[in-house]
Amino acid sequence: MSPTRASNAPGRLPRPKRPHLVTQMAISCFLAAACLAAFPVMVPSAFTIATFGVLAVLCIVTGLSLFWLMPLGRALGTGLAGLSTIAIPVGTVMGVAAILYFRKPVVRALFAGDTRPWSAEEAEELRVTNSTWAALTIVLAVTNALGLLLVVLFVPIPHF
Repeated sequence: MSPTRASNAPGRLPRPKRPHLVTQMAISCFLAAACLAAFPVMVPSAFTIATFGVLAVLCIVTGLSLFWLMPLGRALGTGLAGLSTIAIPVGTVMGVAAILYFRKPVVRALFAGDTRPWSAEEAEELRVTNSTWAALTIVLAVTNALGLLLVVLFVPIPHF
């Protein structure tokens, strides 16, 4: 028996790993940061550099917080999901879906920041929640792949 398993109370399980959907959300944040950082190259001005720079840093902080399951990640992820609802129709659908995902009690517990072991019921509820949201995970993975392709193909490389 592993040391973490032995130290848990009977009927308790170790904290679950990061769900695939949260990983895809973090990757989306990193890709958004790359796009936002590249945009001022196309339209250089102090305002666009400052605005898009702040948004890019916000996306990086959100992506890292999601990746590490920090409590801040859920709050920033919800905020960015709300902001993405402006991008009709895909952004609206994905933003609303992300907000609904982050509002689930088991997802709140995942991002709570506590290190207590989970009960079998909590672990099962998270498994069911993640399997229910598997379609969104696949859509995000495809969107991330397309986004990466667009970043590579269309971001201008400045000539020095």
